[in-house]
Order: sequence, then C-alpha cells, then structure tokens
Amino acid sequence: FIVLDDVAFSKGGWINRNRIIRPGGGSDEMFTIPLQGAGPHKRIDEIEIGGPARWREKLLRRMQQTYEYAPQFHKAWPLARRLLANPEPNLAAFLRTALGGLFEYLEIDTPLSDPPERRDLGGAERLIEICRHEGAGEYVNAEGGRGLYDPAQFAAARITLSFIKHREVPYPQFGEEFVPRLSVIDAMMFADRDTLRELLS
Repeated sequence: FIVLDDVAFSKGGWINRNRIIRPGGGSDEMFTIPLQGAGPHKRIDEIEIGGPARWREKLLRRMQQTYEYAPQFHKAWPLARRLLANPEPNLAAFLRTALGGLFEYLEIDTPLSDPPERRDLGGAERLIEICRHEGAGEYVNAEGGRGLYDPAQFAAARITLSFIKHREVPYPQFGEEFVPRLSVIDAMMFADRDTLRELLS
C-alpha cells in the first residue's frame, strides 16, 4: 500500500475530514482535522495540523458521547482515542500513524510504503513509475478516477488499470436505518474484528 502523501493537497477532499453517525443513529455529521497553511500549492506532507489548541479534546469528547453505547466501544475506543489524541503536528505523519494503527487492529499485514521520489512526474506517469518501482502488474484506483486515467497508457507499460467500486455493505448500527460511507471508526464501534475483516473481503 503506497502512501502517496507527497502530492498536492486537495481542499474540500477527504484527507483531513470524514463522517461519523449522529448520536442515536439515523443520520451523519462531519468532523474535520484543522490545518494551517493548507492549499493546492502545498504537498500533503508539508502541511501542519493547526486550529484551536483543544480541538483533539473536543473531537474525542464528541466521539465518546456518540459511540459509548455501541457494542464494540470498549474494544475500539482505546485505539480511536490513542490515534486521534496523537500530538504529531505534521498531517501526513499523523495520518500514517492512524493508518498503521488501523492495520494493526484489523491484523492487516500489507506493508505501508513511501513512493519513489520522482516528483518530476505527474498524473498517470507517476503512478506507472510507482508500479514499476514496486514490481506491480496492476494499479487499483478509486472509481472517481475513471475520467483521469487512460487504460491504454497503463497497458502500454504492461500494467492493468482497475477501479474499485464502493458499495454499501451494511452492518448493524443503533437500530436505525443504515447510514453508509462513514469513517471506519463507525464500523469499528459496531462490528467485532472478525466481522470487520469479513466486511472488507
């Protein structure tokens, strides 16, 4: 799994924000990690976490109030609290620690790697170079990238271009109608680890 954090920050994307369920279920709400100096001319790994001094404390209190009656709270909360309370000031390092903690919790042994330093390349060329560097024969992108990349360009480099389509995989929440596309924190609060691995498959 290549952590591509040396590319331009996308404002309004999902790099520093996500959604959780509202207390009691039925709808969702957004949470955001505040940043300083973020913008499209800065790389993700150049951005620092900023905002009010107590944002972590407030976010943790909100999450605890939201999920304290969820069935897996007692197992998932220690990890969520540790990762969200991480004092790391660099956004990329903060997110990598969170991703590593999640992999450990779910017993995912896929290594997390840095991309090769070829910042002179952009777009598809950079992805193809990363695949070559890693000895990969397939590149998997989110479905939203269909309009960005030409399968023929990847095929010419002997790399299969695939897109992963997100679909709803419901799990029990607070007994209300299922609210999809939330942070993995939500799934961790309601499903045990075996069920989470099954959902991921």
